[in-house]
Parts: sequence; structure tokens; C-alpha cells
Amino acid sequence: MFLGAGFYGFLHGRERSVLRLRGRLTFEGNAAIAAGNRWDVGPDAVVTVGPRTYVSPDCTVVCTQGVSIGADCAIGWGVQIVDDDFHRHGSGGHVPDGPSSAPITIGDHVWVGSRAMIFKGVTIADGCIVAGGAVVTRSVEEPRSMVAGSPARVVRTDVDWT
Repeated sequence: MFLGAGFYGFLHGRERSVLRLRGRLTFEGNAAIAAGNRWDVGPDAVVTVGPRTYVSPDCTVVCTQGVSIGADCAIGWGVQIVDDDFHRHGSGGHVPDGPSSAPITIGDHVWVGSRAMIFKGVTIADGCIVAGGAVVTRSVEEPRSMVAGSPARVVRTDVDWT
């Protein structure tokens, strides 16, 4: 496991990473977390990262319950993965009850493009591509799908990437 890895040729080495670890962070094999990442793993929360996965610079992971990132994943620059809303909201004077957090599961061999955001309760199937800038608020159930937009929706199926 490489934390703060500077394997990008144009990083200058002054990018600060922050790891606030109050729960559990598990690496299931060699993985690389580049410089400039900010991760907050809350009390009783669990984050797992699969083997051969890399997380590019300037990403944010906020976990109050659970985040699982599979094997062989590529997480682009500036991605946000947040499993909690931190606020409840409603209309007409009614704020609904219910959990503000729900686990996130990113399958194996998933590519998350730069500046994408993945929010609570989302599961992304194996082999998917999340386009840069996508806002993922619903699960992607079909493997090898591409999602894009805000909110993200499936725009292509039967995709491959290397």
C-alpha cells in the first residue's frame, strides 16, 4: 500500500494528504493513494480498498458507515465519495425520518472519471465507467455500463476499458 504516492510526474511533492482515521481502513493488497487526498473514516466506519486499485490526487472520501472500493479500480483526480448527507431536508415543514448515511460499494475494475461524485447508498457494478463530472445518486446495477450526467444515468452498456 502506498499512501501519498507521488507516481504522477507533475506533482511537486508539496500536496498535503489528510487521513482522519477513527474507524477501520483495510487494504486487501497493494494499492496506491496519491498525494493530496483527504480521507475521513468515522467511528465504527469501515473503508476497504481492493488490490491494484489507485486513487489519483485531490480525492475526498468521507465515510460514516462504509465504503468499499473493489480490485483493479481507477479513481480519477478530484473524485468525491461521501456516504452521508449530514443533513435531512424536506418541504412543507416536514423533514422525513430515515438514515442520513448508507454504505457505498464500488465493484471490481471500475473507472471513476475526474471530478465525479458518488453519494450514499450507491452500488456500482463491476466493470463500469463513471464519466468525469458525473453525480452518482443511484446504483448502477448492470455490469460494464457507462454512466454520465447530473444526476448520472446509464448512457452506454457493454463497455470495456484498460
